[in-house]
Amino acid sequence: MGTATGDDAGPPRDDPAATERAGDDLLAELGRALRSADPVPAAWWRSATVAFGWVEIDAEPARLAYDARTRRGGHGGRGSAGRDVREARYVAATSAVSLEVEAGDGAVRLFGRIEPPRGVEVAVLWPGGRWDGTSDGHGVFRADGLPRRPLCVVVGGDDPLKSGWVVP
Repeated sequence: MGTATGDDAGPPRDDPAATERAGDDLLAELGRALRSADPVPAAWWRSATVAFGWVEIDAEPARLAYDARTRRGGHGGRGSAGRDVREARYVAATSAVSLEVEAGDGAVRLFGRIEPPRGVEVAVLWPGGRWDGTSDGHGVFRADGLPRRPLCVVVGGDDPLKSGWVVP
């Protein structure tokens, strides 16, 4: 095995000045590439900011344990015909939240059940808004008139958790 020579050899490892010049050259090239690219749309920046904001919610991230899509009538078979329904269950260390999201007729309805059952504050978040409510003593809550946007459920109380993003 020999020593690499030519343009692909890079700066000598024992020459800090050459390493610094190579780094400066790389940064200059990256700057040229970024300036020639199309700008990132403002809506993408807003969506990324909201998505990263999820990390700052002070609740345990729950893992997705179940996820299914169906097309049927309303909650439990009642309600408007032809609604898209997404069911998801998120589980954390000692609690869980089961969600049923109905999308149709321009509106989204969310039904939820917290386990173990308890009455606590519940928030439904989406890019650009939120719904605040409370679950009943059986851990059940419902939010009507939500936008057709990705939704995240945050369960408060002594054992808080947050779901992942659910797309209706």
